[in-house]
Amino acid sequence: MRDQASKLSWLRKDRVVSGFLNLDLNFKTTVYLGIYNGDKYIVDRIKELENQTSQDFFLIVADNCSREFKLDFVEKQLKSSSVFANRYLIVQNPVNLGAIGSFQLNLDLVPS
Repeated sequence: MRDQASKLSWLRKDRVVSGFLNLDLNFKTTVYLGIYNGDKYIVDRIKELENQTSQDFFLIVADNCSREFKLDFVEKQLKSSSVFANRYLIVQNPVNLGAIGSFQLNLDLVPS
């Protein structure tokens, strides 16, 4: 496991992370929303998550190095939501790693 962490360390150093997870909420679930070139879909995905029956989850939105990704736009959507205050992170990977690679890279941010 240590070898894997050291191989990922340079990528983790170069990723952009924004937002805040209040760990005192003690949620046992984290929703990981991986996107690539999903700007036109992100608002709908956030609304779908807002409409979930259970809201006991942290949210991590991870962009896999999309050219047109606008972190500030996604952050504005989440901040304007009364649901996600203090329980989201937005991550932008420094390179495109594919879906599984993106998840593995950002697994260290998942608190549950």
